[in-house]
Amino acid sequence: MPVHILLWLQSFVGRILGRPRAGGQRMMLVKKALEFYDSYGPPVIVEPLYRGVSRHATSGVVTRSDLVKAFYQAQDVSPWVVLRKDSSGAGNSSTIPANSGVR
Repeated sequence: MPVHILLWLQSFVGRILGRPRAGGQRMMLVKKALEFYDSYGPPVIVEPLYRGVSRHATSGVVTRSDLVKAFYQAQDVSPWVVLRKDSSGAGNSSTIPANSGVR
């Protein structure tokens, strides 16, 4: 049985058992990911669609170049990548000098 079918079944069973689904948009092209980033702004979370607990998920993406790297890292696991707005604010504190203590 192909791996992508097994991953889809894992995701499907997780939804039946009531595990929360990631909101956001799924896409296959980095161009669409950059459009999402431009419309919603940083920080964003990038993760593969078919995942369990994956180290290929990246949160706190604040730059376009980091988004491209995270997108291709997630695409190593799944052809579909999910992008969503990071509401926790992680990633912003290190980019603002007043919050990081750097002057």
